[in-house]
Amino acid sequence: MRHRNRFAILLSLALCSCADGNEVDQVEEAIVERAEIPLDPAEQKRIEDMESARVQLLSDMELSLRPVQGRRGAAVKEVGRDLLVLAGSPEPMAQQSVSKLWVNLTIAEMVARGPMTYQDPVVVTNSDRAVFHQPLARRTANGSVNTTVGELMSMAITKSDNMANQVLMDLAGGPGAVQSWLSRHDVDVAFGPGDRVMQTAISGLAWDPRYADRQAFEAARNSVPSGIRNERFSLYAANPVDGAGVVEMVRALDAMYTGEYPGSTDVVSLMSNTVTGRSRLKAGTPAGWTLMHKTGTGQTWGRRRAGFNDVGLLRSPEGRTYAVAVMIGDSDSGDRLMQEAIAGIAGAVVDYHERTQECCVRSM
Repeated sequence: MRHRNRFAILLSLALCSCADGNEVDQVEEAIVERAEIPLDPAEQKRIEDMESARVQLLSDMELSLRPVQGRRGAAVKEVGRDLLVLAGSPEPMAQQSVSKLWVNLTIAEMVARGPMTYQDPVVVTNSDRAVFHQPLARRTANGSVNTTVGELMSMAITKSDNMANQVLMDLAGGPGAVQSWLSRHDVDVAFGPGDRVMQTAISGLAWDPRYADRQAFEAARNSVPSGIRNERFSLYAANPVDGAGVVEMVRALDAMYTGEYPGSTDVVSLMSNTVTGRSRLKAGTPAGWTLMHKTGTGQTWGRRRAGFNDVGLLRSPEGRTYAVAVMIGDSDSGDRLMQEAIAGIAGAVVDYHERTQECCVRSM
């Protein structure tokens, strides 16, 4: 269960509607309930400075998101505290490879409960291939490869390897087992049917084992009439089967970091070695800070991309840690602009931290 501080709760909301090209931003005023005890002037000043910093964080987040057209949202939560700031849309958006977190967490719980271990051997063959990005497939080109549960987890998180994720999902018991993990832990996101089924459906196809070959998949996808491709892509973007909202994401990241889920700190450790998305949150993270994150990138149709994300944990040199989620569900703004927006959110968090570290750390 998640607990609320009975003395101070702040929820800043910016709800952006871009359907007609015009943004309408609405910010709810901060609500602060204080114990009816007189405060000394210095403490009162610290409280006011903290509220001012939070409002500035929201403004900076909105500014970063503003150039990006389409559905997008960002949320920030300081780990272990009540700060939660939302800019943009709270609605579920396509996770894409962000959903590999839930597969890893399901496996981590199986290890924590036993008898599975991270050292358990796993034999991977060509029949385990998925679609799109799967560096592991190169190692199975001439037959099977011997690996371990832990190595597969590392590949799925740090390199976003779809084949490694497929093997892990099968070990966990399939998509239903991952969704059960989410339900047991009260994480309100959808996992979906897995990459094979989901990615082929977005392309207007049904999964066929022949699509494990990249060339065969691309040939089949290119043969789908453009009207069907557009319809399937648009249906997915509007109502993704793997949808998650940024507020739920940062709450789950907070719980992961604090070890609320069995084995979750092992997954967080893997996230610190992620090599994907160097131009996203990583680009806005200064030297001395630690970033633990997972990216997600969806398919394109024309200029549109359904899913361009980075979610993770930013830990300051002083030890304060922030859960950050930036998700772009459907946009034609181009990858570079979306990368800059995501990096800007990380920069906004760093600026907030510096302002509050200077003025308000004693009151936290």
